[in-house]
Amino acid sequence: MAKKEHAKLSRMEIEPSANGGHTITHHMPMKRSKSAAFMEREEPQKFTFGPEQHEEAMNHIREHLGMGEAEPHDDMEEEEMSA
Repeated sequence: MAKKEHAKLSRMEIEPSANGGHTITHHMPMKRSKSAAFMEREEPQKFTFGPEQHEEAMNHIREHLGMGEAEPHDDMEEEEMSA
């Protein structure tokens, strides 16, 4: 499977959200304007994950940092096996 190319990030913020999960905000680097006299910044992109979407949020973070998908935690596998 081909790896997705993502825009380069200036920074990523992770904050608690109102729904009990987390909001991940992507900030892109500033770019020179056409006149080169000024710098332009894109609007940040926000992605909200619910309280039960921990694995999806971690995969999102790892994907945008170029680390691939997250592996299940040992304790998560044990919980699933005992259910």
